[in-house]
Amino acid sequence: MPENWKIFGCCTAIAKHKVKTLWAAEDQGKVEAVVGPYKLFYTSFRTLHGTEWLADDLIDAYIFILAEKQQDRVHQLSAVIAGCLFNGRFQPLRKELLEDGRP
Repeated sequence: MPENWKIFGCCTAIAKHKVKTLWAAEDQGKVEAVVGPYKLFYTSFRTLHGTEWLADDLIDAYIFILAEKQQDRVHQLSAVIAGCLFNGRFQPLRKELLEDGRP
């Protein structure tokens, strides 16, 4: 578990307790937390357990908090889009036409 939980606006002991409670619970499929525009589910918090990977929405929510605390204007790029761009897997979107030829 990350050492610096104060970035989330609560003390370390409370944050750790809440996450451990989620880990022990069963997935209800409901939103467990909302950070800015990001909805975090049980499955998001499950990725904090272990060392394999982190959920994209969790990464985006954390970066959102960091960006909000900045004095200068900051633009955020989602974790999925950034990963695709940096790994060369991004394919530009094409504009699809409707059957009558309208975009």
